[in-house]
Amino acid sequence: MALTLCDVGPRDGLQNEPDALAPAVRAELINKLAAAGLPRIEAVSFVRDDRIPQMAGAEEVVAAIERRDGVEYAGLVLNEQGFERLRATGLDRVNVTLGATDTFNRRNGNASLVEATARVERILAEADRPTTATISVAFGCPFEGEVDPGVVVELAGKLEADELVLADTIGVATPSAVRSLVERVGALGKPVGFHGHNTRNTGYANALAALEAGATVLDASIGGLGGCPYAPRATGNIATEDLVYLLEGEGIETGVDLDALIHDVAVARDLARPPTRGPGLPRRRLRGRLAVSGIPVTGVNELVLEVLDLDAAGALLRGRARAPGRPALRGSRVGDGRGADPDRALDAAGRDRGRTRRCPRPLRDAHRRGRLRRRRRATARARLRAP
Repeated sequence: MALTLCDVGPRDGLQNEPDALAPAVRAELINKLAAAGLPRIEAVSFVRDDRIPQMAGAEEVVAAIERRDGVEYAGLVLNEQGFERLRATGLDRVNVTLGATDTFNRRNGNASLVEATARVERILAEADRPTTATISVAFGCPFEGEVDPGVVVELAGKLEADELVLADTIGVATPSAVRSLVERVGALGKPVGFHGHNTRNTGYANALAALEAGATVLDASIGGLGGCPYAPRATGNIATEDLVYLLEGEGIETGVDLDALIHDVAVARDLARPPTRGPGLPRRRLRGRLAVSGIPVTGVNELVLEVLDLDAAGALLRGRARAPGRPALRGSRVGDGRGADPDRALDAAGRDRGRTRRCPRPLRDAHRRGRLRRRRRATARARLRAP
């Protein structure tokens, strides 16, 4: 069965930002993600504006979306009121969610586990479009601690949804736990998905483990945006662009234009910029790494590398294509003649003999970088020389 990537950035990502964005701005991000080739986008959440103001104006967002063929647009609901709002829109899929623990349901949806389960069952029975049931805190709860996998499997068995998604809401899962639970829920005979957060840097390994166990849906968020307003300390989702890079490297076709997705990271970062910051001031640094590290393939001319304080040896250790001995410039493009250019003639000291190097922030300038920077460069060179 084909893999479906779902970007939850416009919903799960933006709902955790401190500022509420205008519906037209949120729709712009959705349109850019669709243009990059994402097969599914979770666009909005139909919740009370006073509870999560970042998700206000869901109907306006949906109306402003420029629909593309081959892209499925989904919306999240917690109760019947939200479902009635979604049903009045043209969204393609309804994602109804509940927590695996009683306390989380009371904090997130103002209902007990029993009440939330009954509510979800009613929504699924009335749904007039494809359905997803997401079980939050399936691997651990911020209020009750560890969650019994048997409870999650039993809960999943009660839900008559077209697909079931297991959410590691606070990022406590490990690959073995994900693999085991996905296999047990998959035995129920329905497609299973995984929604991972990268709180403890296990999110990408967990995603691969879910695939190995038979998952057919993976959630991710552009730039690693996200969290949960009712899950203390939960950080962002796994970054969509990093996940796409990982999957493509493992030979799993995603159909996503990675270059376009990298550009969308810049868009998301600008959206996440606090309104008090103006042009030229520091932008929000997102959690995804690919937009910072770059794609290690020569000839990708449209990708702007944001290389911060990395010398040539360190960059080579990270797999970036660059002429030996020639440091990258901040903001340089791969193959544009200012950054990586393996055809340029270098002397023994690594200097460009063809022309004077223009480097506004020379990475080898000892008096600016200091003794610590020199030690780091020496360590990197030693690693390169090591057999």
